[in-house]
Amino acid sequence: MKRWLLIFLLPVIHFTVYSQTISGKVTDFDDNALTGANVFLNGTYDGSISDTLGNFRFSTNAIGEKILTVKFIGYEDIAIPVVIEKSKSLVINVKLKEKKTEITEVTITAGVFEAGDKKRGLQLKSIDILTTANSNGDIAGGLNTLPGLQTVGEEGGLFVRGGEKNETKTFVDGMLVSNPYTSKMPDLPSRGRFSPMLFSGVSFSTGGYSAEYGQALSSALILNTPTVPAKGLSSISLIPFGSGITKSWKGDSSSFTSIIDYHNMTPYYKVIKQEVDWKKCPQGISTTLLYRKKIGKTGFLKSFASITTNRLGMLLPEYLAENNNRNLTLVNNDLYINSVYTVSLPDKWEFKAGGALNYDVELVSFDHFSANTYNSAAQARFTLQKYLHENVLIKTGAEIDYQHYHQDYLQKDTGFNATMLFNSVITACFVEGEWSISQKMFIRIGSRMEIASLIQETKVVPRLSLAYKTSKNSQVSLAYGIFTELPKNDYMKFKPALLTENASHYIINYQISRNDRMFRTEAFYKEYNHLVTYDNILNDPDPMHYHSKGYGYARGLEFFLRDKKTLQNGDFWISYTFLDTKKKYQDIKSLQMPYLFSKNSLSVVGKIFVPKLNTQFGLTYQYSSGRPYYEPLINGLNIQHFTADNNNISLNLSYLTHILNNFTVIHFSVNNVFGSDPIFGYHYSAKPDTSGHFTAFPIKSQAKRFFVLGVFITFDKYSSFFN
Repeated sequence: MKRWLLIFLLPVIHFTVYSQTISGKVTDFDDNALTGANVFLNGTYDGSISDTLGNFRFSTNAIGEKILTVKFIGYEDIAIPVVIEKSKSLVINVKLKEKKTEITEVTITAGVFEAGDKKRGLQLKSIDILTTANSNGDIAGGLNTLPGLQTVGEEGGLFVRGGEKNETKTFVDGMLVSNPYTSKMPDLPSRGRFSPMLFSGVSFSTGGYSAEYGQALSSALILNTPTVPAKGLSSISLIPFGSGITKSWKGDSSSFTSIIDYHNMTPYYKVIKQEVDWKKCPQGISTTLLYRKKIGKTGFLKSFASITTNRLGMLLPEYLAENNNRNLTLVNNDLYINSVYTVSLPDKWEFKAGGALNYDVELVSFDHFSANTYNSAAQARFTLQKYLHENVLIKTGAEIDYQHYHQDYLQKDTGFNATMLFNSVITACFVEGEWSISQKMFIRIGSRMEIASLIQETKVVPRLSLAYKTSKNSQVSLAYGIFTELPKNDYMKFKPALLTENASHYIINYQISRNDRMFRTEAFYKEYNHLVTYDNILNDPDPMHYHSKGYGYARGLEFFLRDKKTLQNGDFWISYTFLDTKKKYQDIKSLQMPYLFSKNSLSVVGKIFVPKLNTQFGLTYQYSSGRPYYEPLINGLNIQHFTADNNNISLNLSYLTHILNNFTVIHFSVNNVFGSDPIFGYHYSAKPDTSGHFTAFPIKSQAKRFFVLGVFITFDKYSSFFN
């Protein structure tokens, strides 16, 4: 205790005594900053602790040959001989090597896929997602090759273990994004609003996630933006249907990045025939701003802003156009801003506080009516954590989430109008502890309390995870938790008093990793309660027709194999999911398998870099068994059928070169190379024909293939791209 007291008093002492300065940065061998490393001169009280950027700085009166020691939990200590001269400062950058036998190797893996953290066993960098064939540069597209997820061709987004995409919540630097996707047109998939290249790390939980996050029945996607870049950079991107410009500035302790992207699908759709009758091809512009600032010795501020706008219009087929409403136009404007401040406090506490603002506007117009939706959401939260012991971490925090939903409906012919709105406030707090009980066992236990003001409901839910190391390279993990979420806005705008939906997760996982090879298998069971049901059709304005009586389950088995060793300069992974899910919800009157899901899903992803050609080649194969659909019968019942199985092979390549001495990537990809024509399901006519049958209309992709040819130029002389 005496030593730490003297360290905090050093600035006062050195103000009056002649001294030298020693500074530098502590990182691992992947150049990730290590926060909280202990740096000191042997035989003295002189030292410091690295801040959130890994930087350290302290003064000393020592002269001559000394030993600088650096220690950090989970990494090997290092002792560096230094020579301290009077009136001269020393700058020493230190790289620490991770301990292979450290307790921290035992971590929770049940339900977790994480990028940038070797302890989790699976690394998916942003570039991995971007260069996965069939991802189309979309985060969801890349993640859909992992077990537990499947591609829903007419929807887009993340569908996890029998849960719809609203059951996965997206967080940027820990702050909630209320609307991470672009607006959706009938039978066409939406895309994510953010490029994977905006983020330094991707943590994706397919279930059993931490008590720190809430309001997600199935999973949490946590995106972390980078810290201060090493230098300012500029880049441009050129594709047949758009372009983008990126510019970064870097100062001594701050940085600023601006990104502008524009797309217009008109040229592409003129060349590649589409099944959709576009009246206004999709076009839009987005702007992203990132600001980074080091504050004081240990404080760090991150600010992120994204503004997007999209315009599109189409002529609906007659079977989708109720009351002859065939002409559909859509305007979509979205604003997302967050700021997060992190600081290291005395006695090894770390404090993090942030705020976020979401404002989403969707203007929908048909021939005879319009529906304009304005959704505002704000969040404020803080977390506080400390290592009580080198093997015990305690973490706690609180947040408040506010939402204002407002929709104006107008019948153009009659002038009838209606307004639907509600205000929701959710106050939450959590506490969670992590304890390395032994070199073989690790436990995380927590609880989360949420108070929903709209329905005057308080929920206290447990979270529990356990990992046991079965050998040097393998472990078993268990996870359990109860997860809650307010119903979708589509329901609450008619009946705000609906109960909170909930799901209980039970997960068991086995994982083995060795020599850049990893295999994991996971079994899960998820039980749903208080799902929303409605008596007639969606958008029935009568609140008496909406209930919280739905229920269901999802259970399954997953396998995942990743190998970065067998093929030189290569990487491949194989994932398989078996899913058995049934629900009584929405307009489904009995326990049935929802039409969105397949029982069997398989993905095979391969990549290899050929140095002689300076090119990376990629291939993705995806298979899904047939999805259920329900043919209506005249007596009001229906009969279950299954669509044909779906097979999809996609290819891409990225050629590395230089244009005018600037590093350049030429990227080409084609989705669904062999032009398979999958059917996702069917729409049926409102009335039977003369023979008593309802006419079926297949739901299909708007085109059999999708092509991308892009040129990406960075105005800096990089020698590497994929490492």
